[in-house]
Amino acid sequence: MGSYSCKQVVAQSAWPNSACSRAAPSVSAAHAFTRCHSARSASTGSGVEKRRCPGGPGMKREDLEHIIRAAADITNEYEFVVVGSQSILGPIPNPPAVFTMSAEADIYPLNATHKADAIDAAIGEGSRFHETYGYYAQGVGPETACLPAGWESRLQRIQTAGTNGRVGYCLDLVDLFMAKAAADRDKDRVFCMALIQHGYVLPRTAISRVDDMPIDRAAQGRLRARIKRWTKALLDQGHATPADDA
Repeated sequence: MGSYSCKQVVAQSAWPNSACSRAAPSVSAAHAFTRCHSARSASTGSGVEKRRCPGGPGMKREDLEHIIRAAADITNEYEFVVVGSQSILGPIPNPPAVFTMSAEADIYPLNATHKADAIDAAIGEGSRFHETYGYYAQGVGPETACLPAGWESRLQRIQTAGTNGRVGYCLDLVDLFMAKAAADRDKDRVFCMALIQHGYVLPRTAISRVDDMPIDRAAQGRLRARIKRWTKALLDQGHATPADDA
């Protein structure tokens, strides 16, 4: 995700509301790459890796699982939170291509947010991991995404053989929509309108969550109007979005 952020107010101590000072990586980037590279070869039953050139097709569910597994190797942590567009791969493992154009997964360790820089250093943009697989992780913090109250209770869990039993928590679709709508960059508008167009998010549901956003009343008003404007634009384009949803 980009630089947009807002302060998160989270009741449970397990969900920190600000990024801590970042510590040095617990393992070297080269060692972490070797471990996750070997594990990926073993998990596919082949010593030959499928490589994707940076800038190629977007991320797949198995790629996100690989990132979670690699992040666990790097940080020695068990649970991770995934925010940003590729969080969609939690609730929808095989979404249409419009949702998976990004090669980046924004991720942080749930109980050790200060280790996010270790993830960046080992498997971030421009790393050997990125060059090998064509996708990468960006270590972020809980403040990266502006999310409605109660988002923690709606997280979607990924825990598979592909994550080596580690856990990745992905955003609920409406919460993901709200974070992207609040950021309001061009790519966020495209992503949000596609969520509405494909029926993954109903405008009335999104609008009902505006009051839960940790932004002031004026910003909430602009956000509400933005969602209505996007819905009208889809209707004007002939998409079958229920008119009364906005």
